[in-house]
Amino acid sequence: MRKFLRLPRTEQWLLLRAWVLVAVMRGLVLTLSLSYLRRLAMRLEGLPLRQGPPRHLPERLAWAVTVASRFVPGATCLPQALAGKALFRLEGYAADVHVGVARTPDGQFQAHAWLESGGRVVIGHLDLDGFQPILKMEGATS
Repeated sequence: MRKFLRLPRTEQWLLLRAWVLVAVMRGLVLTLSLSYLRRLAMRLEGLPLRQGPPRHLPERLAWAVTVASRFVPGATCLPQALAGKALFRLEGYAADVHVGVARTPDGQFQAHAWLESGGRVVIGHLDLDGFQPILKMEGATS
């Protein structure tokens, strides 16, 4: 809490927005199917774009989602990626949610979601080499 209170007011608001988005997306991931979540991601494109220059750089938005996720139980990669997509859109950045699957060396099935913006992974960093993308929730360019 001390770290939070030492942050500039704009960063505090950013973290609070990220926390609310992560918590909402976590609840939706628990209750909705993947196909409905995909439609939801497309609807995020309808969020109003911020007028004027963005207040935060993409790296800071990703940081906020990552930090906020630590305070939402069960906020795994998909809620983080969806929350990031919404936050990026609200700040005027295009972002795409990707979902991929892989097999671990012992044959276990593994799935992962990540967020890309500007051609690079911004949320959900992982060794993605073994993941086969199966779904892309695209964003419109701003």
